[in-house]
Amino acid sequence: MTLICEAFLIIIKQFFLLLVLFILSAYTLTDARAQTVKEYAVKAAFVFNFARFTQWPESSFSDADTPYQLCFVGNDEVADEFKTIHGKKNGPRLIQVRQLEGDPARDCKMCHIIFISRDVNQKTADQILSKIKDRAVLVIGETKDFAKKGGVINFFSKENRLQFEINTRTAKDRGLSLSSRLLKLAFIVGGDE
Repeated sequence: MTLICEAFLIIIKQFFLLLVLFILSAYTLTDARAQTVKEYAVKAAFVFNFARFTQWPESSFSDADTPYQLCFVGNDEVADEFKTIHGKKNGPRLIQVRQLEGDPARDCKMCHIIFISRDVNQKTADQILSKIKDRAVLVIGETKDFAKKGGVINFFSKENRLQFEINTRTAKDRGLSLSSRLLKLAFIVGGDE
């Protein structure tokens, strides 16, 4: 009888250990998802303000009320955070947010701002950058050397703080004028450093 009790106690202990591990892993996954959501909520707010401190050529808009087209390339979770700024007014213009799916390189022609998430493969990012190379599009990314490879603004983390770098040469080549107030907050790469 004692052998059966000991075996039963071992099984119970193993069950509780597995239960605790399961709960801890679920908590960790939930916490990691919450971190991602918080990170992209902050990035969406930054992008909203980047638009405020960027001037496009007059030819980029049909009239003074034409909305900014903020296009997003990436997964649905991240897109949801960017959609929180949809319909907000930035100066005289509304911001319209849409997720580019299917063939983002084909669908990006009407975008004034494009955010390319880190989960987008390099080939797709390169195709988008190539397609809009000579257009006045504020292209924002979050991968290593993105601003040096044709993007205008790139997010990165340094000492657990969200930072951004700006390629002033690319911005100028695209016909974008960035406020000195914005440039003071950025690390400058690939241009007039």
